[in-house]
Amino acid sequence: MKRLKSLAFIYASIFSLLIGVGAGIFLTISSEMIALFWSGKILTRPGLLLAQCLLFGLAIGLLQLRVGAYPKTIKQILAEFKQTGKVSGASWRTWVNGTVILAGGASVGPEASMTGIIARQASFMGQQLTNYLTDPDLPAAPLKKQLAALFRPFAPAEGPLKDVFAKKWRQKASYVIWTGLGILALPSG
Repeated sequence: MKRLKSLAFIYASIFSLLIGVGAGIFLTISSEMIALFWSGKILTRPGLLLAQCLLFGLAIGLLQLRVGAYPKTIKQILAEFKQTGKVSGASWRTWVNGTVILAGGASVGPEASMTGIIARQASFMGQQLTNYLTDPDLPAAPLKKQLAALFRPFAPAEGPLKDVFAKKWRQKASYVIWTGLGILALPSG
C-alpha cells in the first residue's frame, strides 16, 4: 500500500505541474489574442471596430449555443463543488469560450475561465486518485499493473479524495505541495 500511495503522490505532483502549465498557456493565448485584436490601426477606425465587435458578438453567441454556457461563474463552480464534491464538464469548453470571450474584448477578467479550467482538472485528478487508492485489487498487484492503473479511466469516485487520507495533516501537506507545484508551473505556460 505504501508503494501505491507513493505512486499516487508522484502522479498527482506531475498532474499538478501540467495543470499549471495548461493555465499558463491559456493566459498566454488569451493575452496574445487580446493584443492581436485590440491594438494598432483597428482602434482608430470606427467602422472596423464596429465590424470586429459584431463578428465577436456573433461568434460568442454561436459558441454559447453550440458549446454551452461556459465559462461558468466562480460562484457556480463553488456551488457545484459544495453540492457534489466535484466539478463536471469538459475543460475544452471553458478554454474555447473563455478565449473567444476575452479576445472579443469583453470587460471580464480571465478568473472565471481559469477557475473553471483548474477546478475541472483538479476534480478529475481527485476522482482518479480516489478510485486508484480505493481499488481493492491494486495493493497486491505488481508494479506494472499499479502504474497502468493510474492512467485507466475510472467511473466517478464515491467519495472525495480527502476521505482517502489517514491523517488530516498529510491531506493538507499534499494539497499545499500540489498547489505550489501548479503555481510554479504557471509561468512556464
